[in-house]
Amino acid sequence: MNRKILLIIILAISILGILIVLMLNPQIKFNDLCINEDKWNSIVSSRSSANLSLKNIKFNYYELIIDDENSKIYYSVIKNSTNKFSPFVSYTANTHNTNVAILEDEITEDKIMNNHEFKVLLYDNNTYRIYGLYCTSFPMLNIVYDEQNANGNKNIPMNMYLFSNFDNGINRVVRSEGTISENEGEDGVTNYKFSLKMTTPNNNERDNVISLLHMRPNSEYYLNAINIGENDSPLKKDMKGPKEKLDRLEDRKMISGDDMMPFKEKNEQRVELFINNEYIGLYSLSYNPEAKIKPRNN
Repeated sequence: MNRKILLIIILAISILGILIVLMLNPQIKFNDLCINEDKWNSIVSSRSSANLSLKNIKFNYYELIIDDENSKIYYSVIKNSTNKFSPFVSYTANTHNTNVAILEDEITEDKIMNNHEFKVLLYDNNTYRIYGLYCTSFPMLNIVYDEQNANGNKNIPMNMYLFSNFDNGINRVVRSEGTISENEGEDGVTNYKFSLKMTTPNNNERDNVISLLHMRPNSEYYLNAINIGENDSPLKKDMKGPKEKLDRLEDRKMISGDDMMPFKEKNEQRVELFINNEYIGLYSLSYNPEAKIKPRNN
């Protein structure tokens, strides 16, 4: 076959693939998904509550964390993003012909600080389900592992998903395999230690030495719960363990990614921690400064 014709065919197939993806996963502005209360009530009253489910949802092409069991969605706002308050939204659900709507609302700095719940409606022709959407100004770290087998300091397999919302972030999303162990901290709050691992092309396991949130490249990291009331997380009311409710906005100290001084010499960063997609609380992420780092081969 003529090489030029072959290239044209490949290009046409690529364009067709992109169009199919866009049709199955359309992009629409957050504000354009908003409907008023009358329209919301009309949709809900004409349908029955059912087990519809979001398989994934993205804001500005970045995947959000979905706690499907508790019907919650979490969005980490990138401060310098020009459309952070009305991001492009795309989603897929567990059934076809499913729509998403948002009860008329707008994302603002005050609502982020006040842990405002945005109502998200997932519906088809006959059924519906309501999710709560929460926003934060901190990076989000989700670790998935078998909690039932995490006895004491036992290291068990885990998968890590980290979303960095720093203004100067290069790698917004970092994923890695590894192992994790639990340690009970003060007031019964759980702290964690995890090691990042990777599998080589020869199916050998080795340390995955990478930099998380601009800290020094490492493979061993720690997660320690931050005392409630000290630099409170916007999501703190969901935190497991002792907590004290702060009612006034001016009483809440919120630190953004920029304020955390994300430079290489920084040895600690704060993250919103999720375990198996469920929100746990605001944690300090740090590395083991004594760990021996083996340089990667070129």
